Amino acid sequence: QTSYQLPSKLIEYASLDKPILNISSIENDSSKKFLDFYPLSETINLNHPDKAKIMLDLLNFLNKLGTDNKKYNNDWLDSYRIENITECYESFFTDELI
Repeated sequence: QTSYQLPSKLIEYASLDKPILNISSIENDSSKKFLDFYPLSETINLNHPDKAKIMLDLLNFLNKLGTDNKKYNNDWLDSYRIENITECYESFFTDELI
């Protein structure tokens, strides 16, 4: 229930074009923000007042899983790739040492 931590598994699943069902219980969910860019995902907020909408969204997501088998352009994941993360760490240490 944290709004500031993004599970690394989400990045792995998205980069492999895996469907992701994100079940959230907070309004400001960092996983939802990340998954807004990913078409094979659905976020269900358990605290939503309309329980019928929650069930309908879930059923729609599950029903479309087998019908969408195309590969997606995952360029939006570039900032999460190991090369970019490494560069960020290296620049931090380089800047600190100068």
